[in-house]
Amino acid sequence: MVEPRLGAPPLFAPPMIVVRDLVKRYGAREAISGLSFTIKHSEIVGFLSPNSAGKSSTLRIVAKY
Repeated sequence: MVEPRLGAPPLFAPPMIVVRDLVKRYGAREAISGLSFTIKHSEIVGFLSPNSAGKSSTLRIVAKY
């Protein structure tokens, strides 16, 4: 019998973060429109886009800041 590594994700683990159809408006301006993504356990991701594209707003919403 093989023992799982300490800290290893279980097989078929559910995603750690799931965002579906995120929308953020500042008055009439829509800063984020229909953003969806999934991040799996122990996955490393980058969040790249031009300035003023909603990166900080998205991370604040996901982190409930």
